[in-house]
Amino acid sequence: MQQDFLAIYMQEYDKLTRSLRCRLLERGYRGSLKDAIKQIMQRIGEQAYRNSKKEYLTRSYAIKKLIWLKSNNELYNFLHPPKKDAACEEINDDLAPTDPEPNAHQRLEIQEQLDIVKPWLSRLSPQALDIFTRLAENASYEELAAEFNSTSDALKQQVYRWRKKIRKQLNGKS
Repeated sequence: MQQDFLAIYMQEYDKLTRSLRCRLLERGYRGSLKDAIKQIMQRIGEQAYRNSKKEYLTRSYAIKKLIWLKSNNELYNFLHPPKKDAACEEINDDLAPTDPEPNAHQRLEIQEQLDIVKPWLSRLSPQALDIFTRLAENASYEELAAEFNSTSDALKQQVYRWRKKIRKQLNGKS
């Protein structure tokens, strides 16, 4: 089975690389075509071989079809990588004290972080400061939206913009 797969894969290899090159150029890919094609071809080979081990794929036509199907899938995955979900971002545990009573070193670190952030928070509008304070107290976006005559989605967007602005200023990109 492995030899059959390799023989068919090698027959299709040149056609696949030409096809990938054309499709990458059509979609305006600006990176290194050689590296992109190499990476995609490697994924195609791995995925197609893994799936070709299934019993119902014994004919060369089915394996050829599988290889081309995987080329479409892998090209799409390459051009459209999954987006990071904000809810799944890693949490930095170093910043949050684990003990109810932080030790002297932790208190110093917290104070230093507050000293860095306080000047930037003071530049926010009173409404923004109030919203951040309420969010820190675990108020829901729905509660805040009702209070500030807005929708929760609009409020989330505004909070995102404020955070982005603060982050840029803290990183010195103001």
